[in-house]
Amino acid sequence: MRARVTVLIVAALALDSAAPALADPLSAQSLMADVTTYAGLGTDHLTGSANGAATQDWVIQQLAAVGLQTGSDAFTFLRFAPSTVSLQVTGQAVPSTAPRFYSGTTPAAGVSAPLVYAGTGSAQEDSRAGVAGKIEVIDVPMVDDAVEPTLDGAFTAAQAAGAVGLVAVTEGAQDYPVQEDIDSRQGVQNLPTVFVGKRTGAGVITAAKAGAPATLTLTASVGTGCDRDVYGVLPGADPSHYVVIGTPTSAFGPAASERGSGVAIFLGLARHYASLPQSSRPFTMIFVATTGHEIGYLGLPLFMQDHPGWFSAAQAYVHLGASIGAAQLAEAPDGSVVQAPAGDLTRLFYVSENPLLLPGVQAAFAGTATITGSSSPAVRNVGEQAYPYHQGVPIISISGGSYYFHTAGDQPSAVNPSLLASMAAGFEGSIDYVDSLPAGTIPQGNGLAAAAGARQDPNPTPSGSSGAGNPAYQPTPVPSCS
Repeated sequence: MRARVTVLIVAALALDSAAPALADPLSAQSLMADVTTYAGLGTDHLTGSANGAATQDWVIQQLAAVGLQTGSDAFTFLRFAPSTVSLQVTGQAVPSTAPRFYSGTTPAAGVSAPLVYAGTGSAQEDSRAGVAGKIEVIDVPMVDDAVEPTLDGAFTAAQAAGAVGLVAVTEGAQDYPVQEDIDSRQGVQNLPTVFVGKRTGAGVITAAKAGAPATLTLTASVGTGCDRDVYGVLPGADPSHYVVIGTPTSAFGPAASERGSGVAIFLGLARHYASLPQSSRPFTMIFVATTGHEIGYLGLPLFMQDHPGWFSAAQAYVHLGASIGAAQLAEAPDGSVVQAPAGDLTRLFYVSENPLLLPGVQAAFAGTATITGSSSPAVRNVGEQAYPYHQGVPIISISGGSYYFHTAGDQPSAVNPSLLASMAAGFEGSIDYVDSLPAGTIPQGNGLAAAAGARQDPNPTPSGSSGAGNPAYQPTPVPSCS
């Protein structure tokens, strides 16, 4: 549909030579402007925080500015807001620390105990090290730029073994500690944990091997928080069938490449399709920016519960996932950061096993060299798009990691502008392909994917934790956050 927009713009300029040039909302320049604005809204975009609220305010203002009918859905949740996070070893403050949310809290003065090194933190290593009553130090390898797979098991083992604190040395970019997504519905645990960066962590590991004394402090305000999903409706020629486009906005750190690239494409697509006449939009479009991502993917399932009709009649759910515009970066031996021409290599397609949908998406992204592989959602479906997939909605999604993933270093310079524009074009082409088919065509071909999704539960209640089954820890819709 881009060609029609170009013709309209050229015609308008021909009639009025003094008219200003209209910026292409899907150009690299326009998209990067939104990445920069998003990252500049705060040092983080945490759910329930002032920065998070400012982010949602900005998004809904942008949607309203181009004529979308906007709304919001508020919900409460268990909030963990750290106030003091520190680690001292032999009386010296250790820099580059970050909290593991919901891991536990300490008294104001912290907990003091000898350090003990337990490798990667398996139950066998804990047993050999004798971690009971001590502050355990572990070295956590990265998997797809994330720490979760290894850390979750190590945390459980250390807590069972009686450790009084946990220090996780992460192997992320430079000396940034890498934080992890965590499920707030599990409640607050009993093992206060901090992350440290790999360079600082090397010294902490050495101290732990020597049994050095340490003090770990993690204090936090724990209670009911509130946040909201925001959305815009763009009417189409068919008011009873929908294309839903979603992206998370909440995150650890500035998240320019992780979340900002998706937010930028989200806003660019909204502006682009809003510039078309309603007759050129075959289906009504729903744009939703969800929150609660980093603490249990809270927002999207609640949004789906609040608006079931939009999903039951959805032709597709388009998910602008993590790091879709992230540059491929690496740390050179001298410590400098080197950028490769391609995007981050961890990014994958997650597209429903649908014989009508797959060819159209592949054609839309053909020749862009933006994606290095794909994952069958029936086998591995990492991200919020698992919720509509579970309900049988055809999905188009891309998600991955990045060099600065979940760190304070994730600034706009981590985004590749030309890649970002290429990704935006691929998503636009995918949406146009969905729009080109009669209503119901793609959902009718979604039988295999729907059956596979129905067997999955993307949002099980956390088990084996203090919050398991506690209704006070479940996200709950409310009229507003005021």
